[in-house]
Amino acid sequence: MLTSHSQLVLSVSIITFLIGLPANSLAFYTLSRKLRQKPVPIDILLLNLTISDLIFLIFLPFKMKEAADNMLWSLPYILCPVTGFIFYSTIYNSTLFLMAVSVERYLGVAFPIWYKVHCRTRYAVVVSVSFWVLSSLNLSIVYIMPFYKPQNTSGSSSPNDCYTVFTPEQLQVLLPVRLELCLLLFCVPFLITCFCYINFIRILSRRPHIGRRAPEGHRHGPGDAGGLHPLLLPLQRVAPGGLHHEDQSGMAPHRPAFQHLQRLPGPPHLLLLLRRRQEHVHQLRDWTAGEAPPLTLPQALPLPPAGSFRH
Repeated sequence: MLTSHSQLVLSVSIITFLIGLPANSLAFYTLSRKLRQKPVPIDILLLNLTISDLIFLIFLPFKMKEAADNMLWSLPYILCPVTGFIFYSTIYNSTLFLMAVSVERYLGVAFPIWYKVHCRTRYAVVVSVSFWVLSSLNLSIVYIMPFYKPQNTSGSSSPNDCYTVFTPEQLQVLLPVRLELCLLLFCVPFLITCFCYINFIRILSRRPHIGRRAPEGHRHGPGDAGGLHPLLLPLQRVAPGGLHHEDQSGMAPHRPAFQHLQRLPGPPHLLLLLRRRQEHVHQLRDWTAGEAPPLTLPQALPLPPAGSFRH
């Protein structure tokens, strides 16, 4: 009969394994393809975070088996320190990479110019290797402790206990190390992550919104006008006069269709491109009609007289 604690651990472990393994596998495949095309620091950090989570999930069934046996270790005891070392080192390693991702996002928003100049992929590689080494060295105590002054001569405290029962001599070494792990690998990354994300949200919330806001209750969808702007740009390139037409009497052009587009919600830079395109088409039409070019365009060099060419 499983205890309530064992049932809770087993249930959480099964849900974590079933959801986390396919999700992280998909993330690993996506990030690997992105890094082959164009490596960027954030993708390197996210890839290492995904690898750490995948290693954790691969060894999670050993903990599930332990919970199914009512928190008793029934597997070969040599697997106990290995499982404990990988289980805890990947947890703290993921915490460090979450901190690195938050710092990277905060620097990109708070100091965009400095970040653009100093952002290098090799820095992300160095940070990733440092995190793996740091977590592995600090968590090596999990592998060493079961063999440090055990109660019996078999090299372990009990064949059914896996990193749960310790002698007084072991606790004298283990407790200070656990305090160091809590401060260095949990509290410090947690505080840095909170600081970065709080300031990240605060900076973004204080920035002015660019462009027109949509009316209340309106949401952009696939069929909204905001999604049509990328489709209107190719039409404007293929048919320069499509958004600007003249009547047959030679009067001034009617109001261009672009002004109707100005009322539509969408990215402001696309509207700016349409405006510039429409203005240039209008200026070229006036130029070809014999009028002087506007001052906004650079003046063309004067052509030499017709009789100055020598054959």
